[in-house]
Amino acid sequence: EEVIEKTLEEGEKVFVMSHSLGGQVAMNYTLLQPSRVAGLILLSPAPLFVPHRMIRPYWLVHSMTALHKRIDSTPLRPLWRHALRLIWILWGFTPRISTGAVSHGQRRLHMVDFWAQRGRCAKLKQQGVPTLMAWSKNDPMIEPELHHDMSQSLPGGPRLVYKDGGHFINKHHAGPIAAAVVEWMGLCAMREDAL
Repeated sequence: EEVIEKTLEEGEKVFVMSHSLGGQVAMNYTLLQPSRVAGLILLSPAPLFVPHRMIRPYWLVHSMTALHKRIDSTPLRPLWRHALRLIWILWGFTPRISTGAVSHGQRRLHMVDFWAQRGRCAKLKQQGVPTLMAWSKNDPMIEPELHHDMSQSLPGGPRLVYKDGGHFINKHHAGPIAAAVVEWMGLCAMREDAL
C-alpha cells in the first residue's frame, strides 16, 4: 500500500494483479483503497471460501505451521525446512521450489481466514471494481468448482478458464493471459474516461 501511495499521482489508479494466496492481499488492498484501483486481476486465486484440496485437512496445515514456528528457530531449522519442502513437493509444487519459499508459504497459510472471504467478495461486488479472473481446470491444488464459485461472487469482468496449465497458468499461458489483460485494461480505461 505504501509503495502504491508513493508512486501514484493524486487521482491515479492501478490494476492490482495477484496469483494464488496473493489474491487475498490484492482483494484486501482493493477493499481498503477502492478509489485507487482500476481493476483487480486474480490468477489461480485461492478461493478462500473453504480450504481447498491442497490444504485439507486444514487442522494438519495449522499443526504443521505451529510446528514450523517452533522448529524454525532451532538448530534443526535446515533439516526441518528440507522435510517441509519435500511435503510441499508431494502436494504438487515444483521440485524447484526453495526452502525459503516453502517457509514463507507455510506461515502465510496459517494466516488465511477462509471463512471471512465470502464477505470480502460480497463487498468487492458491491464496490463494483472490475475483476478479471483466470484459472485452469486441471489445477492440482484447487478444485475448478471453487474457482467457478468464487468467480460468480466477484464483480464482473473476463473469466479465462484453461483446460490445462495447472496452478501456474501465469507461466503456462503467459501470452494469452497477457493479451487478455492488456485488452481488458484498455476497455477499463475507456470506461473510466467515459464516466
